[in-house]
Amino acid sequence: MDALLKIRLTNENGVIFGPGTLMLFDAIERTGSVKAAAEDTGMSYSKAWTIIRDAERNTGMRLVERSNGGKDGGTASITEDGQRLIERYIAIRDELERAKDEIIGRLGC
Repeated sequence: MDALLKIRLTNENGVIFGPGTLMLFDAIERTGSVKAAAEDTGMSYSKAWTIIRDAERNTGMRLVERSNGGKDGGTASITEDGQRLIERYIAIRDELERAKDEIIGRLGC
């Protein structure tokens, strides 16, 4: 038996970061573009921007650095604040996964 944990970081304003945000931010770093990242993750472009705007509004930090496009399109990258948030999220997620595994093992599930 196993348990599935879906970790979301929240505050009084709403969701700050979750699995979808991590997937999108990883794709932004890999592709250098919000549009390409959205396509890469199977997410609509408008959904990608909603995730970015919500995370930035709820943290009060700029998480994605972007430049407006011209004929070749814009670029995007994750800011230092965004990188720190990714690192914290992964650390929390991994620690909770370890605790989950320990509990399941201890209870003999």
